[in-house]
This record gives sequence, structure tokens and C-alpha cells, in this order.
Amino acid sequence: DGELEAWVNWIRDIFENASRDDQKKELMESFKLNLYQDEIYVFTPKGDLKTLPVKSTALDFAYEIHTDIGSRCIGAKVNHKLAPISHTLNSGDQVEILTSDKQRPKEDWLSFVITAKAKGRIKSALKDEKRILGEQGKEIFDRKIKHLKIPVAEINMNDILLYYKLPNVLELYYRIAMDAIDLKQL
Repeated sequence: DGELEAWVNWIRDIFENASRDDQKKELMESFKLNLYQDEIYVFTPKGDLKTLPVKSTALDFAYEIHTDIGSRCIGAKVNHKLAPISHTLNSGDQVEILTSDKQRPKEDWLSFVITAKAKGRIKSALKDEKRILGEQGKEIFDRKIKHLKIPVAEINMNDILLYYKLPNVLELYYRIAMDAIDLKQL
């Protein structure tokens, strides 16, 4: 009963963290894959057993332990030997996760994690980071508009988005913050 309850809580957690319907559909597909895949059994340094799908990586394991540990993961010790976060785990491995407060989730992590939990948390963190950078980009944009003495009412954001071929304002602000858009052209 305890295992079933933990499993149901895990599923609920995944779906609660999915924000859009397409994410929920993707999670459902991943869930189906995880449901029918063989499992491996991996141990923490304290001897706790974690069950993961076959081909899980050290990063999947880190996210299985806790979101913050996964997000700050820089590597692992697998059977007391250093391994990259992309290292594929085997049943019976003992895994210790190495973290750094300076580490943040990277987009390329999505190419090697296989669990829905890890993918969902990485995407969520990347989206949050993009939103924060977007806010910084908006401040830069607003300062530039004031410097050019353009009244805000005259700004047509749709024309600007069309000019830069961008899907939305957040992407514009994000690219401004990342210096991918030169505001001298504005």
C-alpha cells in the first residue's frame, strides 16, 4: 500500500507541474513508456533503494531524490567513481550526487534524461529562467524607449515582433536580455 501511494503521489506531482495541455500530453506519453519499461534498482549512499526506468542517468536519479538536487547536479559518484550527469545507471549501482550552488538546469540536459519527472522539472526551470531574463530585457527595452523619447502609446509591439520574426513579447525581451537583438535598430 505504501508503494502504491508513493507511486500515485509521484504521478499527481508530475501532472500538477505540467502547465499546458501539450505538456500534459507529452507527460502521458512518457508515463506510458515508463510504465512498460523494465526497471533498475539503484541505491543511495545511505542504502535507500530507488526504482528507475532502464537507461536512466545520474541526472534522472538526482531529480528522483529531490528537484533542488537535480537542478544543482554537476556530476555523480557511481560505485565510488566519478561519472558525468549523463552516465547511464545499471541495477545495483550506488550513486552519490555531487552538487554546486552555481549550477542551473541546461537545455541540453533534455537530450539525455528519460524520466518524465526530470524532463518536466528541467523544462519548468528553463521557463522560469527565461521569464526572469525576459523581465530584465523588458527593463532594457523600456529604458531604450525612454531614451529615444518615444511615447509608449506609439509603440506597436506587433510590428516589432514581425520585424524580428518572433512569436511573442517574452521572446523579444528574452533576446534583448541575451544581447541577441541590437536595440540600435529600433
